[in-house]
Amino acid sequence: LVYRLTYSNVGNAVASNVIISDMVPAMTMFVSASDLGALVGSTVQWSIAPVAPGGTGFVEFTVRLDAVFPNGTTVIPNTGSIDSTETTPVLSNEVTTTVTAAPDLRLVKSVDKLTAVPGDLLVYRLTYSNVGNAVASGVTISDTVHAMTTFVSATDLGALVGSTVQWS
Repeated sequence: LVYRLTYSNVGNAVASNVIISDMVPAMTMFVSASDLGALVGSTVQWSIAPVAPGGTGFVEFTVRLDAVFPNGTTVIPNTGSIDSTETTPVLSNEVTTTVTAAPDLRLVKSVDKLTAVPGDLLVYRLTYSNVGNAVASGVTISDTVHAMTTFVSATDLGALVGSTVQWS
């Protein structure tokens, strides 16, 4: 995300020692800032040359969204401020970015023998992943035991419930 803060002096005197500040929003990471902007703690700050009456300009900074968000919709608000020796701090308008995140679960099943004879032991492997951008909670994996087989064991606390092996 790139935030642009546009400033202007609509007064009738020069504004000196101008400081523009903007806090890096939650769930983002600072990447860069224009015009010698510097990250001070969790705030990006710029020291701007005196701004004459009618003068305008802008500064920008870039953040990267966190890789994982809560499931659903998250609104990221942001507000900047400008201050000078001659003024009191003035807040910018608030801008918002809406981030939608969801888990995206995948499950792949494999077996150690593609051909077998009666009495062979078959080992099934279930490989799961979440390729989404939100945490999946309350996940349960289940696998039905085929009628021509007998359940022997399961790893990672898998338990036989009826004719299904379940992990939670």
